[in-house]
Amino acid sequence: MALYEKVIVLDSAVLGGRDRSMAERLLDEIFKLPRRSLLVLECAKTLFMDFSWADEVVVAIVEAAQDSNITERFVVLRTASPSVAESVDVALNRRGLACVHVTGRGDLQILGALSPVLRETFVQALALKQISAQDLPGDLSPSTKSNRLRDLESKGLVYRVGIENVDGGGRRFLYEVVR
Repeated sequence: MALYEKVIVLDSAVLGGRDRSMAERLLDEIFKLPRRSLLVLECAKTLFMDFSWADEVVVAIVEAAQDSNITERFVVLRTASPSVAESVDVALNRRGLACVHVTGRGDLQILGALSPVLRETFVQALALKQISAQDLPGDLSPSTKSNRLRDLESKGLVYRVGIENVDGGGRRFLYEVVR
């Protein structure tokens, strides 16, 4: 099940300084989005973004998207230059946040803070079209596997696409990677 997508083109070649007006505009956009939505920051035309802009604007909207009161809204960067991706990565890392970056080649990268265990789980989710806790390898308990996927969901990196009933009772949640 695809997410509703709203694309915002960041068409300035250089984004710098504290830009409260842009942060407020993007926050307004994310709050107006329906549930199960993706706010895409298209960065193809942006050659440089300083740390202050990444911290003031990108961090603010990633934080807002992860707010439990407005669940199921996600933020993705697309086609960011290495310089822009690095600024966003550092800003998100400092706040313990993460988001997906879709490169110009279509590869997915995690920008920001994510533990090695959750990075590994993200890579496993990426390799499959849909993933459930039962699809995760290893001898971990079912609750540990489920918690990993819920943690990725709370960080805005995967989203729930369905629920299946399991023989003998219980449910199985299916997730896809945010793109």
